[in-house]
Amino acid sequence: KIHSTGTSCIPVPLNRRGRVGLKDLASLFKLFNIYRREKPDVVHHFTLHAALFGMACAKLASVPTRINAITGMGYFFTKEERQIALLGRFVRLLLRWLFGGKDTHVIVQNKVDYSFFLEHRVCSPKNLHLIYGSGINVHDYEIRDRNAKRGETRVLMASRLLVDKGVREYIEATQLHRFRESGVRFFLAGEPDSGNPSSISQQEITSWKNLANFTYLGYIEEMSELLQTVDIFVLPSYREGLPRSLLEAAACELPIVTTDVPGCNEVVIHEVNGLLVPARLVEPLGEAIEKLVLAPSLQKQYGRVGRERVAELFSEAMVLEKTLKIYKSFNQKRID
Repeated sequence: KIHSTGTSCIPVPLNRRGRVGLKDLASLFKLFNIYRREKPDVVHHFTLHAALFGMACAKLASVPTRINAITGMGYFFTKEERQIALLGRFVRLLLRWLFGGKDTHVIVQNKVDYSFFLEHRVCSPKNLHLIYGSGINVHDYEIRDRNAKRGETRVLMASRLLVDKGVREYIEATQLHRFRESGVRFFLAGEPDSGNPSSISQQEITSWKNLANFTYLGYIEEMSELLQTVDIFVLPSYREGLPRSLLEAAACELPIVTTDVPGCNEVVIHEVNGLLVPARLVEPLGEAIEKLVLAPSLQKQYGRVGRERVAELFSEAMVLEKTLKIYKSFNQKRID
């Protein structure tokens, strides 16, 4: 698909499991050579891991302008010991070296990450940008009549199968006694991410096979079609950048149950377009799902407000405009 647009694509494998080894050094060397050979005017890195590797190479290769889209602090912030490590003096200095400089821009997706970069003086405030996610066009998502009688309420979680996404809490919630005879059917869409240290194992996935009132769907290509078939969307994540899955669910006028953590609580306002629950706790998650199951009128109310909120704050056009503004700013400097 990338080549079909006339864009060249040069794969560089990156190990994302947290430990640096010989393969990582080989990837760094390959990326450095690409930057040195291609002599790009601008490099744009996506995700924290790619930004850390990419910025080291870009600095050494003297790339003039560097943009880093941090789509969430992820594993660094979902493990307590890593929080401490990240706030250590050495790591702060490393981040300042990588993301500092007048020609380095950093894009974050939620207010908490924005405050973190400011508080620890990782980069200049004028080079730090808050842009909510990648944006979506609500007109690409149909609104289905959910008054159809089918005898059950369908609840969906869709994400990569990571511990940090709250997959285990969701699975446990589906088996709570309150849902045994409730006419609720739970679905989980997604696949493991072997490159992530938080990935759910295939053995654990197999163990879900005989769970009551639960269906594992695996990877789904067309999420918009799946969203039309369910009534409630759930994402019990420990931390996010700004989850696209919540934007898509809201665009389809689905009520949402998610956690009161960075990223998720940017999309959902408690008791306005969904319900917020504490992360890592099963019982509050089950209570929130049950509350929506028992109140179809609330489902409809939250869904309607959610779509309006996405259209107003998280539109694709708005995100593109803000991103292009960053490009135009340094292009103008060169023209001047």
